[in-house]
Amino acid sequence: MLFNLLLAIVLLIEFWLCLTKSDFELLSPAPLNTLVFCLAAALSILGMRTWNEVPLKVDGFSFLLLGCTCFALGALLVRAFWQTRNPRGRHYARPGSLDSHHTHSFEVASWKYLVLFVVVIAAAAIRIHDMTEMAAGAGKHFESYVDLAKWARQVTSSSFSTANIRMGEGYSFVSRQSDKLVTVIAYCSVFFSVRSIADARGWKGIVPPLSCLLATCGYTILMGSRGPIANYAFASALAFFLLQLRDGRSARLITKKMITIGGIAVLLGIPLFYFSSALVGRMASSSLDSYISFYVSGGLPSFQLALDRGIAASPYPGMRSFYNLYVFAYKFGIIHSLQPYASDFVRIGNHGSNIYTMFFRYFADFGIAGIIVLGTAAGGIFETMYEYARRHTIPAVVVPFLYVGSNLFDLEREEYVFSRMLNTSVLVIVVLAVIVTLWLTGSLGTYILQLRRHMRGALRREDALDDI
Repeated sequence: MLFNLLLAIVLLIEFWLCLTKSDFELLSPAPLNTLVFCLAAALSILGMRTWNEVPLKVDGFSFLLLGCTCFALGALLVRAFWQTRNPRGRHYARPGSLDSHHTHSFEVASWKYLVLFVVVIAAAAIRIHDMTEMAAGAGKHFESYVDLAKWARQVTSSSFSTANIRMGEGYSFVSRQSDKLVTVIAYCSVFFSVRSIADARGWKGIVPPLSCLLATCGYTILMGSRGPIANYAFASALAFFLLQLRDGRSARLITKKMITIGGIAVLLGIPLFYFSSALVGRMASSSLDSYISFYVSGGLPSFQLALDRGIAASPYPGMRSFYNLYVFAYKFGIIHSLQPYASDFVRIGNHGSNIYTMFFRYFADFGIAGIIVLGTAAGGIFETMYEYARRHTIPAVVVPFLYVGSNLFDLEREEYVFSRMLNTSVLVIVVLAVIVTLWLTGSLGTYILQLRRHMRGALRREDALDDI
């Protein structure tokens, strides 16, 4: 318990330093990541009353603190670079450019929200049809839809084949692409719902995007999952924060407001998250405090347990940290074996855990050097995306960042930067997010026109050089 408490105290001090160095922008990567690890350390102490039988030791304490510090330093170094380039701290668009199409300078037609709503309903119907067909093909019969969804999730969540490796194998091509589109609709709906509330647009402006968001949440529940809904909630907080900065509000005042609003949201959301487990076939077998404390902080004792037992070497260097690069190698026959992405389950008290914090993969592959180099790089990457979204206020930039940036709240559980983002599915979702956002804001045609003008200008410059 001593090192758990020490980690929480040191990270609390580090959080305050990061917050001041980040101009009190609470949801920027350096203070936010430090805060979530600090909360995880505190909740791991709470868990010692019920489930946590693995207190941190000097090695676990040292590696986790090192990782958090390197992540924060990487983020703060990138922030300093951006501030050097633009001391005013904001991006000023050129008149007439696509960047001048700010978050508040347009209205989204109601019929477009209706189209998105219909797409979500159609995606749910396709997904349910695929699950029913899979069950029939396997000779399974279920008394309730919850049992069907639970079974389908179990048999499709970690399937691998040499021909094509993907999560959810067994679903049709249309179903898998529809799932990506629903994800895009969810993050678009998050942004436009928050924007409507922040700009006080009234019920007529709030109801259409909020209806689409609720539809995507219903889709997630029907598919036997809850995790994406937590990401939507985190993305909503990010969107609110960025929109408040857009309006020139003081970051210090926004942070105070976020702490108040966030505290209320957490108090309301924790019981909903706990009791919703029955809806997805995951009835919690422990008390509310035990369940939530494990969900947030389970990665810390899991990391320590892995250190105590010894970490088996990967068959290929860097396979845990750069998993999706090895997926490509496996697809094309360059390597002939592939471990599952998820780490092995371990028992910690009355909970099973396969979460080991973001730093486990770095350490397992490259030791302390991995934590230093990849931890610093991860902080820099997240900060780069955050700075770009903060300074470029067009929705086509902000919405893709909400999709990626929502993982900032979950790094105390799992790694998302190198092991998951280097993935064609992520790229497809980001591209779709840009296209759908441009379509919603009515600027897709403007963007294509500007792109064509840019290409024509480049061709003319090449012709002029040839004539010289």
